Amino acid sequence: MARKSEREMAAAISEKRFRRIVESYGANPLNWPDGERDSALRFAEENNRAAVFIAEPAALDRTLNDMPIPAPADEVLINQIIAAKNRAAAAAGEQQPRRKHQRLHWLLPRLLGLAVACGLGLFLGFLQLGAKRVGPASIDANILIYGASGVEDDLREIN
Repeated sequence: MARKSEREMAAAISEKRFRRIVESYGANPLNWPDGERDSALRFAEENNRAAVFIAEPAALDRTLNDMPIPAPADEVLINQIIAAKNRAAAAAGEQQPRRKHQRLHWLLPRLLGLAVACGLGLFLGFLQLGAKRVGPASIDANILIYGASGVEDDLREIN
């Protein structure tokens, strides 16, 4: 009994893998994966059950090949369908979406609110700068700094 070389054993595929190839790619060996085609063909030649595995996918391949290929839609038909859709939308009172206007419609009130808030903040800020502060909580910081630094005492000594 001749022993197979390691290369031949590595290249051989299992019955399960052969079935998956035939079920996935069909009975035509030209459709099988390039890397496994030779091994699968060798399996089909050496194994009697391979014909059973190929029979159903071969019948499916014949059926699919015999089916007529649908003609591509012609440009006039496509334009008629689009026109009919637009007429139906117009009859229903729907308007075509205006994307730019819709975005501005959403954005303008928010921008206006932000501008009003900023303007009011600036107005109140300037109003506070010009107001006179009254009461013990509004003592000028300069008086506190000069009093703490002793500058006032130095001024008295000079005079």
